[in-house]
Amino acid sequence: MSKLLTFLFALALTMSFGFSQAPEIIAAPDEPVAVLSQVKGEVEYSKDGKKWRAVRRNKFLKADYLIRSGADGSGKVMLQASGDTFELGPNTEFIVKDGKLVAKKGKLAAAGESSALVAGLMKRFDKSQSYTTVRRAASSKKVEVESARELTLSDAYPYIVFESAGEQFSYEVKVGNEVYKVSPTKEELVRLKVKPFKGNVVYSIDVLKSGKKVFTMKPYRKGREQLDRQLSWLSEGKERELAAQAKQIQEAFPGNDALLSKLYEQEGLYVAAMDSYRDYLKANPDDEDIYPYYFWVIKKQLFLDELYRNEMTKYKELTEE
Repeated sequence: MSKLLTFLFALALTMSFGFSQAPEIIAAPDEPVAVLSQVKGEVEYSKDGKKWRAVRRNKFLKADYLIRSGADGSGKVMLQASGDTFELGPNTEFIVKDGKLVAKKGKLAAAGESSALVAGLMKRFDKSQSYTTVRRAASSKKVEVESARELTLSDAYPYIVFESAGEQFSYEVKVGNEVYKVSPTKEELVRLKVKPFKGNVVYSIDVLKSGKKVFTMKPYRKGREQLDRQLSWLSEGKERELAAQAKQIQEAFPGNDALLSKLYEQEGLYVAAMDSYRDYLKANPDDEDIYPYYFWVIKKQLFLDELYRNEMTKYKELTEE
């Protein structure tokens, strides 16, 4: 095929999908193989041994990452594969290699094994639960909202979230037999607190302007089926179990809300997972390795497209430095 024909074919293909929908593919992230936590004093990490960055309190580590500590540096490192935990002391340097910690300077003292719960959550940081593809915003004047297709709520996390259609719009959210009226807001995210219910219920959202409906959420398509969006409520027993597990994680890895997010994801508590990821990234804004897992929640589970695009900008700035 001539260069001209190749060019014309590519142009036609691009136009057939529309320029506004052209995807921008970002390399799939490698999975973290260890987590560094409880950091105190001077501790730094590097991807190549040349450029070093300070670790604030937590850092997920990938293969070939290097860690070094200063005279007052300390921390705890847990390996994903084995669950083994090590104490990082002062004046130490090591590299993550083949799922192990290889000391280049100083020694790493063994600190036993982490709990099965924490080790299991680390294994959930895999590529199937990450997302780093961004599509340019489509130019559309249609008023519409999107929201989670399946979502679990609980007494501690009784919230539905969706992106605002604009300051001039209000909403009616139908949850089973209940109807919630939501006033216009300047906030980018609408967060609705739902009353407890039993079992599973169908929910949908209407958008109103000056009291008139301008958009009604329709069932979503899955294959050839048209399905309603579903909410479920976590049982009291399950909520107590979840609270105990969350306490166990916080005691073992204080401040590591990204691990809490994985706990919430297992139960379909995606709003709780989103909040925990946001807390973690606020405290550890340069931990670019966690963004793809945060994106999986806000884009693939909660359908918060605008939030996703805004957060993707931060991620790209970090990875392009």
